[in-house]
This record gives sequence, structure tokens and C-alpha cells, in this order.
Amino acid sequence: MTHGTNDRKGTGQTNKAGATSIPSVTADHVAALAAAVGLPLSPQRVAVVQPILAVWLADSAALNSLMQAEAHREVVPVTVLRHTPSDAGDC
Repeated sequence: MTHGTNDRKGTGQTNKAGATSIPSVTADHVAALAAAVGLPLSPQRVAVVQPILAVWLADSAALNSLMQAEAHREVVPVTVLRHTPSDAGDC
């Protein structure tokens, strides 16, 4: 993202106002999250996932901040999710 300063190293995201919006994501965080959902990750996989997750979280926090601006208050999702009953008759 081009909004704010994203160091892409997992040390946090600084938004346009200069406030850090998300803490760093460490290998320990990744391992704990994986363990919490029963996903065994080797230390090598944790090392691969950690920088990706750090960037995703920082960028999602930046996008969240941007979309909360007054100019975007009326923006709605493009995809409308509807529940359509299946042919089997279950809902």
C-alpha cells in the first residue's frame, strides 16, 4: 500500500496521522496462532509465513483506517452475498 509508512519488516504500520495501528508480528505470534487452530507449522514454515502475515496485517490496518474516513462512509461492498436454498431443499 502507498498509504503511510509500511516498513514491511513486521515492526508495525504507521498511518498518515503518525500513529502505529498494529503491533509487530513475530515468529512466536505466528506459531501461537497456528497452534491455536491446530495447524502444525515447522520453524521453517513459520519463518516463511511471518513476514507475509506482518505485511497483510499492516496493509489491512492501513486500508481499514483509510476506509473509515468520512469520504468513504457511503461505500458499500461490491459483492452482495445472498443465501440461495440448494436443490436438496435444505436452507
